[in-house]
Order: sequence, then C-alpha cells, then structure tokens
Amino acid sequence: LGIGASRRVKMWPEEKWIELGRKLAEKKYRVAVFCSFAEKKQGSRITKGIGEGARLYMGLDFLRLSFFINKLRIFIGNDSGLRHIAAALGRKTVTLFGPENPFEWHPYSEARGHIAISKLAEFEAKGIDTLNRKFREKSMEPINSISVEQVLEAAEKLLNRADG
Repeated sequence: LGIGASRRVKMWPEEKWIELGRKLAEKKYRVAVFCSFAEKKQGSRITKGIGEGARLYMGLDFLRLSFFINKLRIFIGNDSGLRHIAAALGRKTVTLFGPENPFEWHPYSEARGHIAISKLAEFEAKGIDTLNRKFREKSMEPINSISVEQVLEAAEKLLNRADG
C-alpha cells in the first residue's frame, strides 16, 4: 500500500487504508505499507491498525524501494511516484486519484494490469468545475469519496487475472 503523495488532497484517509489492509489480510494476503520518513506517523498508525502480517517500509532509498516493490503481486496506492515505479517494474497497480485527472496522469491501461479509480466524472456531473484551481488544490472530496469496496474490487480483479 502506497499511502503517501505529494499533497494532502491526493492522500486517501488513514481509516480507509486500515480497513482495506485488514480486508486483504483476512484474505491471507501479506500487506506492505510504504511511506516516507515524513509520513512516519501515518505509516505507523496504518500498519498497527491493520495488525498482524502488515509490515512498514519507510524512507527507503531508490534501490531498496525498487527491490521491495518488485516483489509485490500488486501495488495499491495514491497517485504518486511509487505507482510509476511499480508500473515500470511490471507490477499491477490500482491508483487512487484525488482532484487530478487520470486522463492526464495515468498513462497505463487496464489491459496491462493498471486500474485508475477516480470520482471526478461524478463531480463534473454535479456541475462542479473540476479544473478550478481552488478545487484541484483544496478539495478532499474526490479522494475521500473513493470507497474501500471499490479499491478491494479493483485489486481482486487484477489479482484474479490469469496472467499472474
């Protein structure tokens, strides 16, 4: 689980990471939580909240980070550099988008094992200008509206694919 991002509006809430991690652990998946030193408190709370079987990887250099990400069956994370590393290493990815548009920032296809989850279309359907600078810089609504069930469903879809 890649819990970090460059901005707060791109970070899924801790309680949702914990719930997702617990559900994955219940299904007998080992859960790795990746974060930077700056995200130490969040990473520790999430790892502890998930419980037994979850492991925290914090502040790794690029070589170690790449080594551990390359061992994953799937990378689930916020829209961040980590998911690009995972994709470059051939790992399947589920990426959670806040106010950024996946059309612009998700150059990967589901056919190749990459799913983007975004709620921007729903906000646009409500008449909200998702290109508005204030919305893109301040709104937590897009990332917060992504459900644990949506992420789990996307992850299971990729994990259950015949291509491994």
